[in-house]
Amino acid sequence: MKKFFPIVAFIAVALISLTMAGFAYFATQEAARIKFEATADDALNRIDSRIDLHLSLLRSTHALFEARNGGISRGEFKAFFEALGINDNFTGLRGIGFLRLVRAGDEAAVERAILHDYGASHAIYPATTTLPWRTPITLFEPLDPSNQSSIGYDMFTEPVRREAIERAMADN
Repeated sequence: MKKFFPIVAFIAVALISLTMAGFAYFATQEAARIKFEATADDALNRIDSRIDLHLSLLRSTHALFEARNGGISRGEFKAFFEALGINDNFTGLRGIGFLRLVRAGDEAAVERAILHDYGASHAIYPATTTLPWRTPITLFEPLDPSNQSSIGYDMFTEPVRREAIERAMADN
């Protein structure tokens, strides 16, 4: 019996070691799974939070236009934008724009309004004769040099945006 003791001891220690290694492996896998789930949940919560924040921005902007029956000056829009604290509360947001829905052929009145608000002529672009509606951007904040070219841009000329605008029109 004494001659088999070292072999039995070796086998016992090896089995215990393998069992402990297995437990350590499974514990590590479980810890990694739990960490991944926590990270994924955190990311999902941040995305949800960000979407809710942007929806609140859209609702408050809509409420402003509803309260003013759609008539808002550039100065009022700028004051509203600044009061929102966009740089502090909406990091990464390029800006807020307002489109005016205009029948094709009635663009001159909108171009005059843009000239009045901005003191510079902004023709509605790109030119088109095939679409029944025009949706030029008439207000945009912040109006920094990178955003100035957006004034007068007709978003109805882009198929994806046109579809979204048409859906929004159908919902109202």
